[in-house]
Amino acid sequence: MIRIGLISTALLAAPAIAAPVNLKCEFDDRGKALPMELALDEDAATASFYWPLTGTAVKERANFLPNQVLFSTFTIDRASLQITRAEISEIPTITGQCAIVEIKRAF
Repeated sequence: MIRIGLISTALLAAPAIAAPVNLKCEFDDRGKALPMELALDEDAATASFYWPLTGTAVKERANFLPNQVLFSTFTIDRASLQITRAEISEIPTITGQCAIVEIKRAF
């Protein structure tokens, strides 16, 4: 009986596993549309992002806070899905909007 109680307590204390979230984002870069695709994996604490215009793909560690996700020079608001890239040298801060997308896969 004690063994069942210990097992059930361990199962209840285990964190939930969240599926990665896929986003399509578009920045307004001084009047020019700049698309970015993202995969956010809270359990692995990573953000994978892809710039379709250049073909560049990057995977970084990410910090998942209650109201925002932080990675590289980016911040995503978890409620509004607004994304901000911080200023880099002389390149100004830019903002954009993201939308959750469902990825359909064959396998």
